[in-house]
Amino acid sequence: MWFSKARRAFCLSVCRRSSAFLELYGRARSTAVAEAPSAPQPSCSTAPADGEWERCQALLQRFQSHVYIYPDHVPVQLCRETLTGIEQVLASSPARCSAAARRLWRDALALHSHLPKHDIRAAADAASVLLFSDQAQLGCRVCSQAASHPQFLQALRSEAELTSCLRLLSVHSMCACDSRAAFSAHWAAVLADSLDEAKHVIAAADKSRRAPMAHAMEVLAWSLDWLHHDSGTSDREALKALKTKLPRWLPFLFDEFDAAAAKPSSQSLALLPPRWLLTMATHAESDSDAATLERLLRHALGREEQYHGYAVFQLSSRVASLLVRRFPHHPSAAHAVAALGTALQCSSLIPYGTTQEGFDKALGVLTRMSGAKPYFAMQELLRSHSAEMAAKIQEQHGDRLTGNADLNWSTALTFTMRQVEAADPHWRVYLPETLRLLSDAGKSKQFWSLLQEYNAADASANISVAASLSRAMQLSGRWWHAVEVLDLLAGALPPRDTTEEQLMTTACAETLRVLLQAKRWKEALRVFLLVSDALPPTESAVVSRLLTSMSMSAPWRAALAAAAEKGLASDTTRIILRCLHAGASAAFLSHYHQQKMAAPIFAQHGRWDLARTLVEQRPSDVSLWRALVQAMEHCADAVDEPTAATVFRVPLPQGHWDDMPFVNAFARLCVQRGWLSLLSSHLSCLLAPRVSPASPVSGLRVEYEHLLRFLQSNRLPPAQFAFTNSYVVHQFMSCVTSRRVSVVAKLPAASASTKRQASTHLRVPYENLSAPRLEGDGTATVRATSARATTCLKEHCVFSSASGLIVGYKVPASALFASASGLLKVLGNSGVYCLAYHMSVASSGLFLLYPASASLTWYSVKLRVRLCVAVVPAAPYVPLLATSFFDRYAMRWRSGEGDRHEVEALLVAASGQEVPRAWRSLKMDLNAEGWGPVEPEAGAGDMYHILELQVSRRAPTNEGDAIPADVEVFACRERSLKPLGADSSEAAEWGL
Repeated sequence: MWFSKARRAFCLSVCRRSSAFLELYGRARSTAVAEAPSAPQPSCSTAPADGEWERCQALLQRFQSHVYIYPDHVPVQLCRETLTGIEQVLASSPARCSAAARRLWRDALALHSHLPKHDIRAAADAASVLLFSDQAQLGCRVCSQAASHPQFLQALRSEAELTSCLRLLSVHSMCACDSRAAFSAHWAAVLADSLDEAKHVIAAADKSRRAPMAHAMEVLAWSLDWLHHDSGTSDREALKALKTKLPRWLPFLFDEFDAAAAKPSSQSLALLPPRWLLTMATHAESDSDAATLERLLRHALGREEQYHGYAVFQLSSRVASLLVRRFPHHPSAAHAVAALGTALQCSSLIPYGTTQEGFDKALGVLTRMSGAKPYFAMQELLRSHSAEMAAKIQEQHGDRLTGNADLNWSTALTFTMRQVEAADPHWRVYLPETLRLLSDAGKSKQFWSLLQEYNAADASANISVAASLSRAMQLSGRWWHAVEVLDLLAGALPPRDTTEEQLMTTACAETLRVLLQAKRWKEALRVFLLVSDALPPTESAVVSRLLTSMSMSAPWRAALAAAAEKGLASDTTRIILRCLHAGASAAFLSHYHQQKMAAPIFAQHGRWDLARTLVEQRPSDVSLWRALVQAMEHCADAVDEPTAATVFRVPLPQGHWDDMPFVNAFARLCVQRGWLSLLSSHLSCLLAPRVSPASPVSGLRVEYEHLLRFLQSNRLPPAQFAFTNSYVVHQFMSCVTSRRVSVVAKLPAASASTKRQASTHLRVPYENLSAPRLEGDGTATVRATSARATTCLKEHCVFSSASGLIVGYKVPASALFASASGLLKVLGNSGVYCLAYHMSVASSGLFLLYPASASLTWYSVKLRVRLCVAVVPAAPYVPLLATSFFDRYAMRWRSGEGDRHEVEALLVAASGQEVPRAWRSLKMDLNAEGWGPVEPEAGAGDMYHILELQVSRRAPTNEGDAIPADVEVFACRERSLKPLGADSSEAAEWGL
C-alpha cells in the first residue's frame, strides 16, 4: 500500500544518545552495562502514560542497547526482568492494548530467544504476552516447547518452580481455547502427570509456603474448566477425566452454568470458576442488573491485583465491557474506562462515548489504539459529530487504521499531488487511501474531485473506495451515488481479511442509511435485497429502520422474511410491523424497551392511534407523549378539534408541563392544526397557584396567549413586549395581514452577536430584522417587522370563498409575502392568513391563502407547474424522457433543446400542509438523475410558473379516513419562462 512509502516520507528517525553509544567506541567501561535513560514517549496519541509502561520502556531500551553493544552476550537476568515487565504491562496496565503496546509481543519473542529453553517462568511470561496480544497460536507453541523439555518434570518436583509450571499449563489452556487448538493425547498425559506431581509437592511442602502453589493449582483448574466449556465433545471427555486430580474444594468444575445453583454461592465469589462469573455477568446485563455487574467487576479487579496468574482470564476487561456497553450513564462506567482503558472492547466504548461526559474519554482511549476495531468504533462514535471534529481528530492523532500518527488527509493529499506533479504513471495506486482519509475527515469537496480519477478496474481496492464513497454520501446527502457503491462492490475481489470485511459492511450499511435518511425506502429495499449477505447481525438496527420505514402497500412481508433469514430482524421489529400493517394492537408491546423503540416509528408513520395506546399503558412517560404529538404532526388524515380533545384531555399530567420540549411541540401542533380553543384550555390550566410565575412554562403561556389573540382577532401584542420563544416570533412573521406586524424578540447569548445569527435563530428573513441590541446579561433584543405590502390590483384576486380561502396571482420579480399582503390590503380584508406554500422571486402564478386560525389538513392540493429544468453541471444524468421523475410527476414536455427544457409537472399533496414537502421531493428527484430547476439570477430562486391550482375539501368517513369533496380548480394564463430582465416590463401588463 502507498502509505508505507508515505510513512517513510513523514516519519522522523530519533537518535538515542546514552553512555551505551560511547561504549561502542571504547570510551566507557566495558565491564559493566551502563543503564540507559527511559525511552522517550512516542509523539502520537498511542503513548501510554503510567508507571508500568515507563518501567517497561526503560527495560526494553536497556536490553536493546546491550544487544547492540554485546550481540553475543546478553545477561539472563536483564532478559527475565524485561520480559516480566512486558507481561505486567499487558496484564494490568490501562494501555495494554494501545498501538505502542500491541507491538511488544515481538520484543517478548526476542527476549525469550536469549533465555534458556528450560526457563519455565520465562516461557510462561512469553506465552502470556502472546495470549494478551492475540497471538494465541504462537503462545501454544511456546508452552508446548517448554513442557516438552526434559527438565520440565524436574521443575515440577521443585517447590520453587512448581508455581511457574502450573502457570505455564494455565496459559497454555487459555491459548488453546483462543486458538481453537486440538486437545492432543500427549498434552492430556502431560497434564495428568503434572497434576499428580503437583499434588505430591504441595502435600509435602510446609503450610506457610503452600498458598502460592495452591492458588496456581486453582487457576489451572479454572483454565481447564474454561477450555472444557469451549471444546468439542471428544476433548471434553478427556478433560473431564482430569477432574479427580483437581482441587476438591472448587465447586462447579466442568459443570454447565446453573443460575439457581450459582445464586446461593454468589455471596462468596472467590471459589466460583471465572467462566461462571462471566456467564453471571452476561445474565446481569440482559436483566439490567447494574449492581451485580459492578460487584463482579470489583471482584475481578481485586483478584487480578492480588494474584498474578488470575489475569490470564482477562475477566475484568470482559465484565467491564458489558457494564460500559449496557450502562454507559452509570458512575461505574467512568471508573471502568479509567481503570481498564484500551483493554475494553472497542464496541463497548461506542455507547459510552455517546454520553455527554464520556465522549472525550472514549475518544482518548480509541486514539491510543490502532487497527480495524478502534478505527471503526471511532467512525461510529463520530457519526453524530461535525465533519470539522472528525478532521481535527485525524489531524491530531493520525490514521488509526494503520496506526501511523503522521498520516492524515492533508499529508496524504499532498503526497498524492506530488506524485502527480512528478509525472508518476502509477500515482493512482495511492488514491484508495487518500480517498478514505478524505471521507473520514469530511473533506467532501476534495473527495468528489479526486473520486473522478479513480479507476474502478483496480478491483483490489474497490471495497475501500466503496466504503469511502458511502461515508461521503452520508455527509453530503448525495444518495443517488448508491448505484456507484454497488458497482464498486460488484467489481471487487472477495474480502481478504477482517478489515476488508468490515469495510464492505460499512459500505452496505452506510448506503442503506443515506437512502433511508433521504426517505428513499424503495431504493433502500432494492439495495438490501442485493447486499443482505454482507450485513452481519450487528447491523440489524439499520435493517429494522428499513423495514419499519416501508408503507403498507410495500412488500414488507417478503422483506421481513429475507431479514429474518439473515438474523437481521428482531421480535420487536416483527410486532411493530404487524401493528403498522396487519392491524395488531400496540398492547402487544408490553416491555418498556419495546415501547421506546416503537414510539418514534409510530410517529414517523403518523399512527397516533398506536402511539395513544402506548401513552395509555405508561401515562407518566413524557417521552411517549412527545411521540404522540409527533404522530399527530405526521398524520395525513384530518383530525378535528373534538377528537384531539379526547386524546389530549384537560388537564394533562402536571409533571409534563415541566418538560419544555413536550410543551413546545404540543403548542406548535395546536397552532398548525387549528386547535386554538384546545390550546387555550390547556394554557388556562397553568394559571393555577401551583405554577410559579417565574417558571419557563409560565412565560411561555403568556407568549402563546398573545399569539392566540393575534391569530383569532388580529390583535397585536404590546409594542415593547419581548418574546423569548423563537417559534412564536416566527409565526408572527409568517402570518399575512393587510398591515405590517412588528414584535420584539429576546435572543440567547449564543445567537445575539450578529443580525445573521438572529435570522437563523428566529427563522425570519435577514432584511426583516433590526440590528441586535446587547443587554447586560449577554442576551440581545431585536425587532422583527414584516415586509411592506406591494401594490396589487383587485384583478390579482382569482378566488375568495366564505370559508376564508383566497387564491391570488403573483407576478414575476415580486416577493410572495409582499404580494399576498398587498392583495389583502386592496381587498380591504383585515383577517390573519397563512401561505400554503412559498414561491421564489423568479416564479409566478397562483398562490393560496387560508385563515391562520384554521388548518389545511382538511384540504388536498394539486399544482400544475411549468418549470425550466437543466442538466446539473459536471454530474452524470439520465436523458429527460427516460427519467423516472418524468412519469412520476406526469410531466409534459413543452419546449427546449440541448441541456435546457421547459416542462409541466403535477404535484400532489394529500394534505394541504404537505405542499412544501412535495416541492422538496420534486427537487430531490430531479437531482437524483442529474437534473435541477434553473435559477435565472443569483438569489432569485428557481424559475417556474404555477398555472393551475386544484383544492379539494376532504370529508371524514366512518373509518376515520377522508374522501375528496367540493373540488375547486383555478387556472391562469401560461407564461413563457424567460430571464427576469426580459419580461419585467411585461409584468404589470399581464392578464389573468
